[in-house]
Amino acid sequence: MKVFERFRRRFAITMAGFLSATTLAAPIAPAIVAHAELPAKAGATQLKTFKDVRDNLQKDAIEVISEEEYCKSDTITGRKEGDTAPDKNDCTCFKFHAGVDGKITFSIFGDGKVYVDFWKADAEKPELEKELTLVKDVENKTDFGNIKLTAGDYYISFLNMDTKDIKIDISCLFVSKAATSKLVKVESPSKKALKVTFKKVKDADGYEVICATDKYFEKNRVQKAFANKKVKFDKKNGTVTIKKLKKGKKYYVGVRTYVVKDGKKYFSGWSEYTRKPIKVK
Repeated sequence: MKVFERFRRRFAITMAGFLSATTLAAPIAPAIVAHAELPAKAGATQLKTFKDVRDNLQKDAIEVISEEEYCKSDTITGRKEGDTAPDKNDCTCFKFHAGVDGKITFSIFGDGKVYVDFWKADAEKPELEKELTLVKDVENKTDFGNIKLTAGDYYISFLNMDTKDIKIDISCLFVSKAATSKLVKVESPSKKALKVTFKKVKDADGYEVICATDKYFEKNRVQKAFANKKVKFDKKNGTVTIKKLKKGKKYYVGVRTYVVKDGKKYFSGWSEYTRKPIKVK
């Protein structure tokens, strides 16, 4: 296991083999600590900065595209006894785009030790980097959670630090910086419908209302977005009607805003939900 311990330093060092299957020949510049103990090999590529690693990872990143939630998975191979440098099969990298400023939280699943780096496109160094021990079927969303972002492309990479293959499952929840709304009134004026009134928010391009018959918003959930032109506004509030609900059922309700950038919706956080469910006629 001594071989593997050599790779527990900065991600940029351990990813030397990602650029070539060769080992490092000599100590590296002070920006990245050297692996002087690794044997030299003819034709070896010497890394000098995080940029060398970054460019290759960005080029081969798996792009995930969604308006709100990003979900993807990939398997990274385990190290074999006698390996002196990782290769590209030991690592996976994911790319996502934030069209507006906001916050993101990563939910990570796996089973083994990985080294994780997170950075904005073309950054000189990672914004976050950490070694994680992932436990099977246990969600990790605290180590890379609630990260503030400015608009742009971002990358998160995983390097296998274990001897076994590791399947990485990752989902990312992005919340825009835009102000959210607040519920004013919810009532059932007609059969199978709820009339929802909420605070008008400056600069919002639209609103989304969610209804469900349980507090966790899993049962009988109805979720619908309304562009401003579909909302009835007065000076302070906006009102929409949610139809085709279940007669006689009691629904919890929430609302949030969204802005549109390059044709995509970016949502704010949710408002406080109704404390008591509203019965539908």
